[in-house]
Amino acid sequence: AGERAAKDGKHDAAIDRFQRSIAADSRNERPRIGLANALVEQKRPDEAMVAAHGALVAAPSSLEAALLLGDLYSKHGKHAEAAQLFEFAARTHPRSFEIALRLGKSLAVQGRSAEAAAALRRAVEIDPKDTFAMRMLARSLETAGKPDEAIPVWRALTAQEPDDGVANQRLGLLLAKQGKHEEAVIPLTAARRASPDDVELTLALAASQEALGRFEEAAPLLAIAARATPKDAALLQR
Repeated sequence: AGERAAKDGKHDAAIDRFQRSIAADSRNERPRIGLANALVEQKRPDEAMVAAHGALVAAPSSLEAALLLGDLYSKHGKHAEAAQLFEFAARTHPRSFEIALRLGKSLAVQGRSAEAAAALRRAVEIDPKDTFAMRMLARSLETAGKPDEAIPVWRALTAQEPDDGVANQRLGLLLAKQGKHEEAVIPLTAARRASPDDVELTLALAASQEALGRFEEAAPLLAIAARATPKDAALLQR
């Protein structure tokens, strides 16, 4: 009855019916989850968190309850609480992509990059085709000071999405920073196709071409950058 009322948008009636169901059977997590969702619709997040927590207490292995409560924590800035909950849920649901991804996000927002990368790596292992998880993993690895581990993730992402300007740019810049200019030229060129007016990117590609002794390829890039930033043109002269 509560679910039917909620589906019809009658949230007051739904809340009343869910509360009656909880009173009749306190061990059933379903009405608690329904109650939490109805409270969310009424923009009553604190009460929704209490209801979602009650659902998880009633059914500690409930994936739905864990996702609901964790998402409420995250949405309202309780990232430490969300991370703790998702860490617990990951032990119960080690093959859940959604739990691993959410754990990684909640750790990343706290600046816990190395831990976030570990969680996101699990998410990518579960679903190797999810480009959002791959992107988050690569960025977390970079933030954690692990460019050697970030490079193959960016490379895998560009293999799946060859026209992804951001992925190509990050891959190219990391390779160039390691002195791998031959490898860097390809993704930097692809990135520049997506963002032809990006001066930093244009200069990075020119620098790699110069490092390879390809001055004829570098010269027009430097000229483009100089026209884009005339006040800095003197800095671009060789």
